[in-house]
Amino acid sequence: MIKAVLFDADGVIVKAHPFTFELESQFKIPRAKTQSFFAERFLYCLIGQADLKEEVKKYLDSWNWKETVEELLLFWFNSENIVDQRIVNTIQELKESGLKVCLASNQEKYRSDFLLNKMGFKDLFDYTYFSWSIGYIKSNPLFLKKLLISYLISNLKRFYFSMMMRGIFLQPKKLVSNRKCIQILEVSREESQNIKFILSKLPRE
Repeated sequence: MIKAVLFDADGVIVKAHPFTFELESQFKIPRAKTQSFFAERFLYCLIGQADLKEEVKKYLDSWNWKETVEELLLFWFNSENIVDQRIVNTIQELKESGLKVCLASNQEKYRSDFLLNKMGFKDLFDYTYFSWSIGYIKSNPLFLKKLLISYLISNLKRFYFSMMMRGIFLQPKKLVSNRKCIQILEVSREESQNIKFILSKLPRE
């Protein structure tokens, strides 16, 4: 029987709008200048091997950012905080149906804290799983394996994943043992807004 539903954050619950567009629009910092940071050092922040404040500080002079690191992060997080209320409604309906609802997302630790405590995700979700604390990004099969084993939910037989991108999870058939199989259903962002569609796709035993 289905026990849990996992949602991604950016592009699913949080409307996709990278802050680099706002950085360019409001502060005239070209996206071409910030691209190298996100292609290199930011990846280490996503898996908990580097601190975002320390890493981004190295780029501030070349970006011509005149304020503090803390002010940059505040601008960043506030520019990516538009929640799709239709998805929130879906999550609340799933919880009312008796399912556990979880967040599984590629995030470094400071934005994770912002999502949980400033955007209310701590109260919205039953469980939250971030790449920085797990040690792998979602495209790595070990993300899902460690989520199952390390976070003690390997007793849940099937999961439903609402993801922004196709192929974000591989299709592992037997991650934990011969008796523990993972069923992954990928749907579009539009479909994830439809509670009847989701429930119709969740097999019951």
